[in-house]
Amino acid sequence: MDTEQATAAATQDLAGSGTYLLLFSRESASLVSLEPGVGLHLTLDDDGSLHGDSTPQEPSKATIVALGDEITLQVGAGVTEVSVNGEPLMGSRSLASGDVIALGSATAVVNRRPGPWATSAVLGRRQLLQRLQQETERSLRYRSDLSVLVVRLAGPQSVSEERINEAVVDSVRRVDIVGRAHPREVIVLLPETGEAATIPAARVLSALASSCPHAAAGLASCPADGVDADTLVAGARSAAQSAAAGQVQRMSDEDHQLLVGDLAVIAVDPKTRELLALARQLAASDIPVLITGETGVGKEVFAQAIHAWSRRSALPMVSLNCAVMPDSMTEAVLFGHEKGAFTGAEAARPGLLEGASGGTLFLDEVSEAPARTQAELLRVLETKKVRRVGALAERTADVRLIAATNRDPTEILDNGQFRQDLYYRLNGAMLVIPPLRDRMLDLPALARAFMTQACARQGRAPLVISTEAMQRLGRHDWPGNVRELRNLIDYLVAVVDGDEVLAAHLPKRIAGQTAPWLHRPSDSQDVQPPGQSSPAAGPPKPEPFQKLSEEIQELERTRMTQALEAAGGVRVRAAELIGMPLRTFVTKLKVHGLVAKQSGGECHPRRALRTDASAVPERV
Repeated sequence: MDTEQATAAATQDLAGSGTYLLLFSRESASLVSLEPGVGLHLTLDDDGSLHGDSTPQEPSKATIVALGDEITLQVGAGVTEVSVNGEPLMGSRSLASGDVIALGSATAVVNRRPGPWATSAVLGRRQLLQRLQQETERSLRYRSDLSVLVVRLAGPQSVSEERINEAVVDSVRRVDIVGRAHPREVIVLLPETGEAATIPAARVLSALASSCPHAAAGLASCPADGVDADTLVAGARSAAQSAAAGQVQRMSDEDHQLLVGDLAVIAVDPKTRELLALARQLAASDIPVLITGETGVGKEVFAQAIHAWSRRSALPMVSLNCAVMPDSMTEAVLFGHEKGAFTGAEAARPGLLEGASGGTLFLDEVSEAPARTQAELLRVLETKKVRRVGALAERTADVRLIAATNRDPTEILDNGQFRQDLYYRLNGAMLVIPPLRDRMLDLPALARAFMTQACARQGRAPLVISTEAMQRLGRHDWPGNVRELRNLIDYLVAVVDGDEVLAAHLPKRIAGQTAPWLHRPSDSQDVQPPGQSSPAAGPPKPEPFQKLSEEIQELERTRMTQALEAAGGVRVRAAELIGMPLRTFVTKLKVHGLVAKQSGGECHPRRALRTDASAVPERV
């Protein structure tokens, strides 16, 4: 019986089993059931054969135990040849369906079939986050849909937590994952579900209608709303907060634009919303405000919001960037000057402080202002009066001052670049704006809004961002923050033909920040300068699941490649390393298209091969 027939027979014998291991050793493959709560001990014979027994006859190399929805691998003391997904393991770790365990030359693959005991458990916070991270990775790797549902249990709760859990579990599909991270909410992961996620979401709410009639739900999808676990949960939770009782609210359907005077501000992430709420509170007073944050985070936007919500909004907000103003000119520009005060002063002119009287003065990069200017600013803040350069008399300046810096205030205070007394006078209140990478819920909405604005400015048809392109935008660190994103969108609108932005259109600095599983051999060909089309360019297509026989062949090919590399290309040694007869090894070299030098050489695939552990599909 060959390997494929043996595997098929074993699969038939284990039909209906919840969790099992697919064991590969020598030239055979077999399946071993993993019963709930019963440890399965893995032992490796001298001839390289791998066995799984509940009561081993000899000391086991590793033990696998399934409890509820948790599968744990425990490595025996002193055992060093065990690895999971190519990473050496000592001690214990949790396993997920699709994980590849290597013991010497043998391999075991974990597989979980949906079953009553596997789906009835409600995960705790830690297990739920782990599963969400796994499902997010799987969604991105295979470009499949994933939605996260957060149910907010609002209002009085008259039934027990167990009854709520039971109602939710009974209403979801086998593939869905239910968890509790907070007593007042339920989280459901909906794999392989995108636009249709409102259907299972409505079913969950319907199941809770009698016990929790005030419950509301929010949905977030990967990658449209986020590409990491924390962002997806935060997005779904935010949508649930804005949903009415008994209703499901999609994060993408919310109105994330906040009109601040004539300015439309995008606020999706809870951190951004909280900062805008604080800005509205500060607008009611005239105390100075110091805004800090990296370059490009939107400090001036928050300054405009404070001005627009203040009683001074009828008068203008005047802005000055101290970093681009020459030191010799800063004082005259800010305070004004009299005729003849310096060479070229042919007439008296008011400064920005006088021009902003009754309104707001925004000083960007205030820490770059000259020392003399800083001293005069302190005096203006204390006396509400300004003296023009070359003048003796003072003038009243009723101005609200908002300052900003992209420097760490403690750093510029320590090095003496910024006056300590001015810092404490400006710091009546401080707004610290997080970088874009720390409020990634804002990114998709900002990208779409900038795209709409740029298309309108350039008079072209609307552009949409493809799924894979949005994935890569979500993986970039954005050192230039919102400004970098806006400039990128303007660039793409100018150079992309057609009606969709693809991953191939993104610059390499963006495309290069992808997750490891997105680095395929063809990536270097896919990422081209914007505007240059590729014959292979097109909408991303999901990768299909492999057949079991194909997975076995791929694992065999991977192990042979690794053995050849470890043996320096010596086929005899490589065959010994994986316990395969030399004649069989040489035959399979031809079957798999591998070419190896007899000594000191390398293994070269005749066609593109995946030799990393991540190439093994996550499901059997």
